[in-house]
Amino acid sequence: MKKTRRNLLPVKEFRGKGLRWDWRDGVVELTLDHEPLNEIGTLLLGELEQFASAIDSLAPITGACIITSARPGGFSVGGDLKELYNNALQLSPKKRVAGLRAFIQRIHRVANAIDAAPFITIAAVHGLCMGGGLEMALIPR
Repeated sequence: MKKTRRNLLPVKEFRGKGLRWDWRDGVVELTLDHEPLNEIGTLLLGELEQFASAIDSLAPITGACIITSARPGGFSVGGDLKELYNNALQLSPKKRVAGLRAFIQRIHRVANAIDAAPFITIAAVHGLCMGGGLEMALIPR
């Protein structure tokens, strides 16, 4: 069975609890804004997944994406280790590694989706940038 591409209306604007994006004149500005310093936990990752799912609809009208941070302390300190630890404690010891692996794989899928986008991506990095935040900063091409 041949897959057909659906006509999707581009989501030009999004306001979440951890990030937002705005499309103007062929450019998407994706702004990380999750206190205290854009830790990548379930909230921010879920919203990044929403952005990744909007890429196909944005692609025909977008030439570039600029990834920025609204946090004055920096770009992103990476994974929310406290949340990862607390979530792992709720799992049985046998399931902890699988749970952590699944979360990390979600992060990689989002990074890969943004990397594969057919438009130029630019990271405007300031201040702290570590771990998964550095991976996001390295996406641009």
